[in-house]
Amino acid sequence: MSSYESPEYTVEEKEDMFELRRYKDFQVVSVDMTNRNDGFRTLFSYISGANETQEKISMTVPVIQEQNAQKRTMAFVVPKKYQAGVPSPMDASVGIQQMTWTHVAVLRFSGFASERKIQSKEASLHEWIQKNGWVESGMRVTAFYDPPFQVPFLRRNEVMIGINWKEDLDDGGRERLHVDKL
Repeated sequence: MSSYESPEYTVEEKEDMFELRRYKDFQVVSVDMTNRNDGFRTLFSYISGANETQEKISMTVPVIQEQNAQKRTMAFVVPKKYQAGVPSPMDASVGIQQMTWTHVAVLRFSGFASERKIQSKEASLHEWIQKNGWVESGMRVTAFYDPPFQVPFLRRNEVMIGINWKEDLDDGGRERLHVDKL
């Protein structure tokens, strides 16, 4: 079990390595990595003091990545103690966002998280979502919980996809609560 702080959630359904989670709102600092490869370094610099208060901010988990055809983003979760007032970044490429993940389908896996393995896990997660009759409301997000030196079979990785849940929809079946995307 990780000693790092992570967003709070409840597990509403579980089947093998699949979970349906409901998250409490949380904030992240993020950077667009579409045309760069130093997202982790940029965010690490922010938590190391490159912020308006020059305060060192504790590392949290997971490191979140989202990618589609147009954009690739990396984000660090902001510790709870800063949720009411996240220090502004000194680097203009670092953004602060409120995450409102109502219901999220999750598939946990270990080992190295190659793009091929992530795509395979994503396909399995899509099948589980369809099997349960849920409607997807977001794109795939990948979450990483361990440092790069962690032994591969002990690594915790997750593929996550937001879904519309019955109480998240209005009477017409439209999404009532917004599931933020990075």
